[in-house]
Amino acid sequence: AMASAIIAQLIQFNWPIPDSIVALRRSPIRRWIGGKEPAVQLAKEVANQLGRPLITPIRSEEGALPQRALRYSQRKEERRERLFLSKREGGDQTLLIVDDLIVTGATVREAARALQAVGPTKIYAMAFC
Repeated sequence: AMASAIIAQLIQFNWPIPDSIVALRRSPIRRWIGGKEPAVQLAKEVANQLGRPLITPIRSEEGALPQRALRYSQRKEERRERLFLSKREGGDQTLLIVDDLIVTGATVREAARALQAVGPTKIYAMAFC
């Protein structure tokens, strides 16, 4: 249901159908503590429904501070956790970053920065909330 809502928004905004979907992963320590990765699951569902590939998720570096450890002003000013691609995928493509939640936009901005290295034509981002 959440993937369908994201796709409906994509159509409503008249955005192009992306060539590939990009998932944001939690840092390894946060995956160990929290278990599930809702953003990755959501991205997989969006990719499935659109019939598009899910490219290697963007990962956080080890030991990065989670957003919840920062005050709101710190989240906006400084991104403590550096994101990087597991592989170089997505060049010359329209990419859609899928996250489960966007609060300040810091994670999405950092993800777009990491993706710029592969030379996509366009980068869009959407979240369920």
